Amino acid sequence: MPTRIATLDALPLTPSGKADRRAILARLDAAPAAPSAAPAEDAGLRGAGSGRLVRALRAMWADVLARPIEAIDPSTSFFDLGGHSLRLVEVQRQIEAALGVAVPLVDLFERPTVSALAAHLAAQLETTPDAGARPIAAPAVHAAAIATEDASTRSIAIVGLACRMPGADDAAAFWHLLRDGVEAIRHHDRATLVAAGVSEALLDDPHYVRADAVLDQPDGFDAAYFGMSPREAQITNPQQRVFLEVAVDAFEDAGIDPDRFDGRIGVYGGSNENLYLARILRAPALLAAVGAYAATVGNRADYLATRVAYKLGLTGPAMSVQTACSTSLVAIHAAVQALRQGECAVALAGGASIGDRRPRGYLHQPGGILSPDGRVRAFDADGAGMLPGHGVGLVVLKRLDDALRDGDAIRAVIRGTAINNDGRDKIGFTAPSVAGQAAVIAAAQADGGVAASTVSYVEAHGTATQLGDPIELTALNRAFRDGGARAQGTVGIGSVKTNIGHLDAAAGVAGVIKTALALEHELIPPSLHYCAPNPSLPLDDSPFRVVDAATPWPRTPAEADGVAAGADPLASVPRRAGVSSFGIGGTNAHAVLDAAPSAAIADDAPSYGLGGAHWLPLSGHTPAALARRAADLADWFDAEDRSADALAQVAR
Repeated sequence: MPTRIATLDALPLTPSGKADRRAILARLDAAPAAPSAAPAEDAGLRGAGSGRLVRALRAMWADVLARPIEAIDPSTSFFDLGGHSLRLVEVQRQIEAALGVAVPLVDLFERPTVSALAAHLAAQLETTPDAGARPIAAPAVHAAAIATEDASTRSIAIVGLACRMPGADDAAAFWHLLRDGVEAIRHHDRATLVAAGVSEALLDDPHYVRADAVLDQPDGFDAAYFGMSPREAQITNPQQRVFLEVAVDAFEDAGIDPDRFDGRIGVYGGSNENLYLARILRAPALLAAVGAYAATVGNRADYLATRVAYKLGLTGPAMSVQTACSTSLVAIHAAVQALRQGECAVALAGGASIGDRRPRGYLHQPGGILSPDGRVRAFDADGAGMLPGHGVGLVVLKRLDDALRDGDAIRAVIRGTAINNDGRDKIGFTAPSVAGQAAVIAAAQADGGVAASTVSYVEAHGTATQLGDPIELTALNRAFRDGGARAQGTVGIGSVKTNIGHLDAAAGVAGVIKTALALEHELIPPSLHYCAPNPSLPLDDSPFRVVDAATPWPRTPAEADGVAAGADPLASVPRRAGVSSFGIGGTNAHAVLDAAPSAAIADDAPSYGLGGAHWLPLSGHTPAALARRAADLADWFDAEDRSADALAQVAR
């Protein structure tokens, strides 16, 4: 005798035209039960099965969304029905009042439909295992293949890096900003914003926040150096101009001259939305002089990587990447894969995000992702969002065994990377996913052949939203627990967004550069504005703690002992960190970084020493540029009180 009968006008179908069994079962759960199976109406919800819970949840959603209950499809996500995060909090309140138990908000995000949430709540109330949590282990075949390879063959060395960030014109200044806990976000007075063209009406809006995080000198482009006319430079998007300049800086930091390098060099990168083209289109005289086609070529994101390849003579793959906030870490992942597959011998990877360069603010929307006061308080109880920032960052990558052979100065080592997408099983297109984030973290660790228990720091995505941070920590907990994490509070987490805002397409590479510098300087910088944890953070029995003060990160014995020539420098465990970057739309990326081998120079590496002396060949495009380069090198030695060993390393 069937316990439930449902009449459907039509069978729900999958995108491929097949019967959608999950949707059919959800409709069945929502149908009235047969009389013999109906629970007593006064029995309450605590002892109810998922069918009764489905009806109760539909009623709650209908109330919160102000829609008729017939419009609440049990198989449609809350956000797709018109909900948002503030309304979801009201749903949480109603559920807790009805059930008399605490229901974490993350549970509602992870199970975005009435049917999925009802099944989870029924399982929780019956104290049975929750079938909704997905296994996150990496595919066994992939893991087995990795285990058969030598670590130095798969590992990728960061042999150079360069950046321009708010408050920092180069990587050295960026490290000082991070080390000293400096916030590079600018807060403007009314007169400054009026002079920059912000309207009085906008300034009078109580939700207008007078803060930004932009580059100090975004317009000092040397067009002649790149063989560009002033007019060509003028119509080229600033993101592409600065990306090109930082590419040169990164190669110089790596000691690589693209014109003389014997091998293919690839470039992978992405940029933020293009606001500059609109300014050109609003300048009729300029547009008439250059033509619409030239203006488009100077601004399309498709040409970010290929412009660098053309101007610098790079003959490896040149690929532009666009995955929203995770763009630059996805670009690094693509570069790592290309190096492993032999598509290039060196790869340049990163991202750029530069918008309106004039002093600006933004409109805060309650419940949105933008901070109400211009401060980013990641993981804090008062965290209420982030603010957009400008920046460009690039890393130069090489296979580790090649870098050791060539005597390169290795800044850090990328052990593993992974990317994935959340798919549709989440509360909405722009929402994060616990399952997706946990899976990509586990996959990156498996790709590097490392255990979660060996990771001591994670540079988090950390957007400081009341819902995003708990979801991220829940995903980290799941990935690390399944991977054999350390004891409670032994893994640090932080977010560079607290210093410089959210760099969107350049956010991931900013996290990689911060982490590489922290490994190099043996110090974890503080994550700013952390006073008390967000009450929704699952910190109980968690291996994670927020690093709210500069924390020494000394070398492990494995690093201090060095490595013999030809040996695997990663055979024992060095300091190790993870870096996360998650994009709106669901493309997630994670990388695992190791400290560089302390004796990372092979016996046959080239040396330019002459007894106790060393010679440093310098060059410049002009006499003035050569003098500036010499002064920069002198400042570099003076700023950090470099030793003779550092001089010898530079001379190599």
